Amino acid sequence: MKRSLPNKISRRKLLTLGAAGAVAFTGTLWSRGTTLGSSVTNNVYGNSADGKEGSDRNAAGIRRIAEEVVQEYAQEVSEQLADRATYVDRVTDMKAILGFTEGEIVVTLGYYEPGDGGGGEYVLVNDPSLVDDGGSVHPMQNGLKAKLIVKNSTINLKQFGGSAGIPNNVPYIQSCLNYLDSLGGGYLEIPQGTYYVVASTRTIILKSNVTIRGVHRDLSIIKIHGSTGDWGELFTHPVPNKLLRNIAFQHVTMDCNVDNAVTSSATWKAHRTFINGGEGYNYLLDNVKFKGNGVWIIRADINNSTLRNCEVVYDFTNFPLSWFDISAFWIAGENNHIENNLFYSQNLTTFTPETCIEFQGHNSHCNDNICLGFTNGILVTPSTSYDNQLIQLEAGGRGCKIYNNTIESSNKGVFIWPMNLPSGYLEDLRVYNNSIYINDQQQGHPEPNAGIDVKLQTPTWTQTTPLKNISLYNNYIEYKSRTVSDSLYSGDAGIKFYINVTARGLDIRNNTIVNCGGNGIALHMDTGSNNWIKQVTILDNLFQNTKLPIWVNRNVSEVLIKGNVFKQDEMYATDTINMKTTIKTLNNAHPSNADFKIIGNEVRCANGVKPYYPIFDLSDIDNNSGYKYSRGMVLENNTPETSMIVEPPAELGAVTTVAKGQYIRRLDGKLYKTKYNYPSTIGSLKGGDGKTDVTIVRWISTSKLELSDTTNIKPNQALQLDWRILFKSAVFYVESITGNIVETSAGLGAALNTGITADQVAGSVLTYYTDLIEVK
Repeated sequence: MKRSLPNKISRRKLLTLGAAGAVAFTGTLWSRGTTLGSSVTNNVYGNSADGKEGSDRNAAGIRRIAEEVVQEYAQEVSEQLADRATYVDRVTDMKAILGFTEGEIVVTLGYYEPGDGGGGEYVLVNDPSLVDDGGSVHPMQNGLKAKLIVKNSTINLKQFGGSAGIPNNVPYIQSCLNYLDSLGGGYLEIPQGTYYVVASTRTIILKSNVTIRGVHRDLSIIKIHGSTGDWGELFTHPVPNKLLRNIAFQHVTMDCNVDNAVTSSATWKAHRTFINGGEGYNYLLDNVKFKGNGVWIIRADINNSTLRNCEVVYDFTNFPLSWFDISAFWIAGENNHIENNLFYSQNLTTFTPETCIEFQGHNSHCNDNICLGFTNGILVTPSTSYDNQLIQLEAGGRGCKIYNNTIESSNKGVFIWPMNLPSGYLEDLRVYNNSIYINDQQQGHPEPNAGIDVKLQTPTWTQTTPLKNISLYNNYIEYKSRTVSDSLYSGDAGIKFYINVTARGLDIRNNTIVNCGGNGIALHMDTGSNNWIKQVTILDNLFQNTKLPIWVNRNVSEVLIKGNVFKQDEMYATDTINMKTTIKTLNNAHPSNADFKIIGNEVRCANGVKPYYPIFDLSDIDNNSGYKYSRGMVLENNTPETSMIVEPPAELGAVTTVAKGQYIRRLDGKLYKTKYNYPSTIGSLKGGDGKTDVTIVRWISTSKLELSDTTNIKPNQALQLDWRILFKSAVFYVESITGNIVETSAGLGAALNTGITADQVAGSVLTYYTDLIEVK
């Protein structure tokens, strides 16, 4: 029924709006169907045709006054509309009525049925140019058009025919986006319910300045229909690519539908993706939930954008494939923030999604995310510009940060990829305050595990971009299973720079690496590369129950290793899995290595565990070619001279070891040095009681003896062997002790003389090797 328009606006208020304002209320507003705020302010004090301000020099100030007035009385005007409107049950009823005249208001109580949520307010206009889109414009029987009255630039999906009761809402969602685009932007509300879509290669085209938002992310759901099969992209960019701005998704769920049949993995640029954002600025994902199986969540080359408070869950209940390349979030560009998101998997079978977050470019932050159940946690690269046709970035990657994340993955926690850029650096990268857990019980990936790793060039992946100023600090890295392998090439690692690109300025400090059966920190230049790793600081790290804490290999120089703690909480029953070496370098095998400083580190192990620590020349242990000097090596505050003077023990009976090339000033004041190419240990070797001889219980191998008592034996000491009868050498230089097992890897070690058996060695008495001569 029609009602007349009551006079609810006072004379004072009309005077405030002015004559043009009255015209807007009585005519322009209804005939054009525009929003109230823009109509009043533009008609009263608005813009000229060319978009410039009107002639009034005070237009801006007057505009603000007008906007305040409009906001104050928006609700009152809405009530007036209701009073003058005709009410109908549904859109089809409105379209069927013949008696309407131009300017009348019609209110529908629903779209398909009363109360279905699709109701709206319409003004009848005589405008042949308006095209029926099923939502904003409906043709009437009498030739008029019913034009939707839009408030606050907001429309409802149900006002365009969307419904939770139909199999495909794609046309209705697209109509909404197109209409908002015609207005210059706005908000599409997804009401409570599950809205099915039949996805295709490119399903819904995004528009600038449009926000898609639900009432709650667990209540407003967009779901792939079970009849879809393989599909490409749900929301995607225009083609040809068009720069987009101000795209937002809020408070909704996107569900791939695990019951939907999936048969193809496709390639990484043509597969199932919820959002392919193309190129643009100011994107926002806020409080959105994604349910996927083999689905990329978002791929976008964007800038100044934020992805936050989202939940991503992968469900592989009905996923038939074993693996394919996938990243949940793949973001390229600069000044982006990926923060406070939750990623996890459920119902894992043989498939583990590949990468949780992959981002590249400049000055982007990835922080406070929780990544659970992926092969790799967070991957960072310089800008590859594979898709950047409209926004050209400076070469390289600079100023990115990865911090405060919790990562549980089966292969890599943080993965750094140099990539193959023709210019630029991956530089000023900060990785800090992350908690990384490697679930190495869930295997199947060809690459070795690592908490923080750098991608090495392979036959299928080229890495050429140099690294500069990389800081890794305050990270906690723990392995679930301590699988022991200290191979630099294939073993587990806490932090690994096994690379082929130049790296300068590595700052690795205050990290904790726990339960790693391989290398805590590994630095190595690939044998196929002549590049260098230089200017390295390894400072104040804790290695707890780590098999080999630090391994420095080929083409590494200018290294400071200081203040680290090497800790093993208990002695393992299996001898070979205990910590045997704290710092390992291969200076003789790679003579280019130079300028090391190893100062003030601490070995803190359970009783019976005494790993090698390089108080003297590291090459004595790590190479069997005759104790060559390590160039530029500074150990324990000694100066890098050709020879070093070791002061005598503080008291009689104390034990001191003198390495080759060193001198010792004994208590008599005379200067002595070793006679042969072996170190010497000064003192009397006895058992723990100070009286009983130490004997060989069992000969195990050339590098391993079981002794009766190792209480007074330490790494770096030299034991005297019976070289005339039993052994081929006179000295057994101690590398490590585990229980009563003593090991070496230098020289001939405990090689047996011809015809001597292991049984004949048992019971042989050991002393310290003390072959010194006086320096004249």
